Amino acid sequence: MKTGIPWDFCHVEVVGDSVLVLIPAGLPKGVLAGRLPAALTTELRTHNDTHPPAQRIKLRMALHAGELTRDDLGMTGSAIVHAHRLLDAAAFKKACAGSRAPLAMIVSAWFYAEVVRHRPEYEPGTYRPVHVAVKETDGIGWVRVLRT
Repeated sequence: MKTGIPWDFCHVEVVGDSVLVLIPAGLPKGVLAGRLPAALTTELRTHNDTHPPAQRIKLRMALHAGELTRDDLGMTGSAIVHAHRLLDAAAFKKACAGSRAPLAMIVSAWFYAEVVRHRPEYEPGTYRPVHVAVKETDGIGWVRVLRT
C-alpha cells in the first residue's frame, strides 16, 4: 500500500480484534489523513469484492496524537486511551452500522483542528462532528465514512 508511512518503523500491538499502530514521531501526521484512508479503502474494496459476505471487512479507525511511554505491558498514555474512547463512541458506531462503506474513521477534535481542517487535500468537508461520551471522556470527534 503506497501511503508514505514507513511501516517497518511503526510500533504495532494486536489485542483481540484491534490493532494499535503507532507511527514514528518524526512522520508528518498529515500522512494519516491524506493518503492512508484512500489507500486503505482501495485495499478493503479489493478484498471485499473477491470474498463472500462472511469474509468481508468493515474497518473502524481512530486518529489522534500525543505523548506516550513504554511500560511492562507495552506502550501507554492518555493519547491511546483517548483513541480507544473515540472508537467506542456511540455516534461513531451508529455511523458505521448505517454504512456499507468498508472504512469509517474518527479523528479527535485536536487532530481535526490541527491536521485536517485547513488542508483541502484531506477533504475536511467530508467529516462531521459527533459527540463522544465514553467514561471520563466528553467531547467532540470528527467522523468520516469513506465511500470511494
